[in-house]
Amino acid sequence: MKPASILNADMATLAGWLREGWRWWLDELSAMVPPSLRRARRGDGPLACYQADGTIEVVRGKQGSTDQPCPTNLALPASLALMREVNLPAMSKADMRQYLALEAGRLFPLSDASLIVDAEAGRREAGASVTAMRVAALHRETILHALSAARAAGLEPARITLIDPPSPEQTTFDFAPQLRAEGILPPQSQQPLLWWSLVGFAFLLNIGLLVWRDQQSVARLQAAVDAQAPAVAVYRAIAGRSASIEQAARTTIARRTQQNALGDLAATTSALPDSAWVQRYDWDGRALRIAGYLRPPTDVVAALSKNERFTNVRPSAADVQADIPIGQPFDISADIVAGKP
Repeated sequence: MKPASILNADMATLAGWLREGWRWWLDELSAMVPPSLRRARRGDGPLACYQADGTIEVVRGKQGSTDQPCPTNLALPASLALMREVNLPAMSKADMRQYLALEAGRLFPLSDASLIVDAEAGRREAGASVTAMRVAALHRETILHALSAARAAGLEPARITLIDPPSPEQTTFDFAPQLRAEGILPPQSQQPLLWWSLVGFAFLLNIGLLVWRDQQSVARLQAAVDAQAPAVAVYRAIAGRSASIEQAARTTIARRTQQNALGDLAATTSALPDSAWVQRYDWDGRALRIAGYLRPPTDVVAALSKNERFTNVRPSAADVQADIPIGQPFDISADIVAGKP
C-alpha cells in the first residue's frame, strides 16, 4: 500500500482498515492463548443444536421469535462435516481462512464453491516449524438449511460450530467468519469494540492524569526547595563556620593539654634560684632552652633537675658568653615531660 492511497482514502475506507487491523491484532493475541483454554471458553453462552432431522434444540439460553431473534451459538453434529489433519506453518486466523478457502478443493473431494472451511491448531512439537491443523468442511447447503431452521426458531446464530454428541458441552471450529465474509451472515456489531475502545481510552487517560499529577507534585516540591535555597545557603555557611570554630577550639584544647606553655614558664621560674636571671627563653613544647647569668656558686642545672617537669637537663653547646661584673653566663637545655600539670 502506497502512502498516497492512505491520504486519498475516505473515512469509510479508513474505518474499514482500522477494523480489519483491530481484528487482526485480536486474532494474533487469541492465537497466543492455549487451545485448551480457547475451547473451554467456547462452552459458555447460549447454545442451540441443529439435529439431523432439520430441527433445532435449545441447549442453553432462551428462544426468541422471528421478529425479535435471540443471538446464540449454533452447533451442527460433527458427523455432517468432513475432517482431516494437515501440517501448515504458523499464521494468523485471517490468513488461515484465506488459505483454506483457496485450497478447500485440494484438501477435500468437493469443489471450493460448495464448502465452508475452518481450521483449529493442534499441538505443535517442540522445535517443529509446522503445526498440525485440524481442518473441517461443511457443505454450503447444510449450513444454509441450519441457518434457515435457526431463524425460523427465533434464533440468530453468532457462531456456527461443530459439536460431538459424546461431549455436548464442547464445541469446536467456527464457520461464521467465512459466512460473514461472503455476506450470508450479518457483520458483527461494533458496539462491544466501541465500548472496549472507550475503556482503553479511559485507562490511558487515567495513566496520563496520574503522570501529570506526579509531574505537578515534583514541580511544586522543586519550587519549595528553590524558595528555601537562600535560607539553606545561609544555614550551611553558619554551620560551616561553627564547625570550623569548634574544630579550632578542640585543637587548641588538645594542644594546651599536651603543651602547657604558661605552666612550663611558671615551673621554670619557680625552679631557678633567686641568684640567677634569664636573658633568653626558648620553648617549643617538647624542649626548653634558657640562657642568662648567675652569681657563683649557684648551680642552675641541679636546681632545674629537681623539678619533675623537666628531664635530661644539660648544658647547651652554645657559644660561651663573656663574664660580666654581675655574674657568670649560663646556657642550659632540658626536655619537658609530657602530661605533667
